[in-house]
Amino acid sequence: MQTRLTEMLGIQYPIIQGSMQYMSLAELASEVSNAGGLGLIPSMAFPDTESLRKEIRKMKTLTDKPFGFNISLVPEVVVPELIFDYINVLIEEEVPVIETSGQRPAKFIEPIKKAGIPIMHKVTSIRHAKAAQEDGADIIVMIGGEAGGHPGSEQVAGHILWAKAVEELDVPVIASGGIVDGKSMYSAMSLGVDGVLMGTRFLATPEVNA
Repeated sequence: MQTRLTEMLGIQYPIIQGSMQYMSLAELASEVSNAGGLGLIPSMAFPDTESLRKEIRKMKTLTDKPFGFNISLVPEVVVPELIFDYINVLIEEEVPVIETSGQRPAKFIEPIKKAGIPIMHKVTSIRHAKAAQEDGADIIVMIGGEAGGHPGSEQVAGHILWAKAVEELDVPVIASGGIVDGKSMYSAMSLGVDGVLMGTRFLATPEVNA
C-alpha cells in the first residue's frame, strides 16, 4: 500500500508504531521497522544524552530500515536546554525520522529542518495542526479522543479530526487513537489519511518493555 507517507519515509506499509515512554524501545521499534512499518522510540525515556546515543546505535544494529525517535516538548516535563541537547544527538547520529509532540514545534525544529530530517508533529486539534504545518512539520499525526496516551482536553473523536485535517492541511495526515486492527485502519484510511499510528495495540507484543 503506497501513500505519501510510505513514499516520504521509504517504508513498505503506512503503519507507525507509537512512541510509548519506557516501553517502546529498540527491541520493539526494530521489529516494526523490519516488518515494513516505522518503529518509534521515546528519547525522553533515557536519563542523559549518552544513554540516548547508545540506544540509537543499538537500533542501527537491529535494523537497516527507517526508524524514528520522539522528542517531547512538554515544558512542564523537559527544560528547553535539555530538549536541544537531545535533538543535537539525534541529528549527529543521523536518525532517519524525528517526531515532536507536547507544544508548538517552531524554534525546536529549526536545526532538524536544516539537517534535512523529516519531522512528524503530533497534535490533538486542527488549530494546532495548522500551526505545526506553518512551522514546517512535514507530517501531522492527528490524535483522536480514543487514544490511550495523551488524547488532548477537547476529546474530539478521531474520525471527525482525521476527516477535517485531510481537508484543511497540505501535508500528509496520520490517524491515531483507537486503531487496533485492519478494520479500524481501513476505516481511518477511507477518510483520506496517509497512514495510521498505533500505540496501545503494540502492548500485546513480547518485545514491549512492560
